[in-house]
Amino acid sequence: MTPLRVSSLDADCLLLSNQAKLEAKLESSHAAIISKLDPAFSYHTPTQECLVAKDGDETCTNLYVEIPADFANGKTVTGTLKVGPAVTSIGRSAFAYTGVTELDISEATALQTIGDYAFYSNTELTGTLKVGPAVTSIGRYAFGHTGLTELDISDATALTTIETNAFYNSPLAGLTFALQNISDYAFYSNTELTGTLKVGPAVTSIGDYAFLYTDLKELDISEATALTTIGDWAFSYNAQLTGTLKVGPAVTSIGAYAFRDTKLTGINLYEATALQTIGNYAFYNNAQLTGTLKVGPAVTSIGYDAFRDTDLTGLDLSDATALQTIGDGAFFGTPLSGQTVLKADGTSIRLT
Repeated sequence: MTPLRVSSLDADCLLLSNQAKLEAKLESSHAAIISKLDPAFSYHTPTQECLVAKDGDETCTNLYVEIPADFANGKTVTGTLKVGPAVTSIGRSAFAYTGVTELDISEATALQTIGDYAFYSNTELTGTLKVGPAVTSIGRYAFGHTGLTELDISDATALTTIETNAFYNSPLAGLTFALQNISDYAFYSNTELTGTLKVGPAVTSIGDYAFLYTDLKELDISEATALTTIGDWAFSYNAQLTGTLKVGPAVTSIGAYAFRDTKLTGINLYEATALQTIGNYAFYNNAQLTGTLKVGPAVTSIGYDAFRDTDLTGLDLSDATALQTIGDGAFFGTPLSGQTVLKADGTSIRLT
């Protein structure tokens, strides 16, 4: 682990932990270079940690509970940043445009919020970010334009929100989570986010554009028992996303363009008893999507061009007692186009 190096930062402005030794080297205009890696001893006061070097020089640094906005503005910060158990928040742009290469928040047990742009444009910040159990929110663009390759929020039991573009243009290749709300644009354009995305039972919504232009291979929402909404464009243009999509019993809506231009091969709505709306172009241009679509009793509308240019071969409306509208072109370009099917009330409808 490369120690954090700070230049032109006062010796009383750095400490982020009140329990761990500061793994850093300080250099300032009014203090000698002091190695903190091997002090003779250290001690704590309620507001400071003091380290005594072997030559007897003593340096005390303030303890931070809240790391303020623009904390490192104008400073050169490189190496590993380790956040300790006293810190409750990292402010807006606190470490934006710095040279941090690794972020260790494994001991940040009190950390609740990571602000907007907190680590924005740390292009050399790589590896896995593991978020702890107290974190409730990760702000907009907090890790945008970083080099993070994996996000592990499996222990982030208090996390409710990942804000818009939180990981914008970061090469996430792995994602493990158990949160409630995946916000709009949360993982937008993370083209290196690959593999299987498994959504857990705590998730209630997947926002608009949340996974647009990622490279997911599989989506598993079979255990997402609390998921109610899948937003507009949520998984569009995931060109490698394949398999059967099984929609759970709490989902009420599938947004417009939600799965446009994927490679889904099947859709299972048998347990989607609360599903009311399937948005316009929701499954447009899924050329490998085949089989029979069985529509449930709560569905009121199927949007225009919703299943256009798929390969669906059957449509079962026998239980679709609430269905009011099927939009123009909903099944255009499929084997169903031009066919007449029976509705639940015994009347028939010609598909376009």
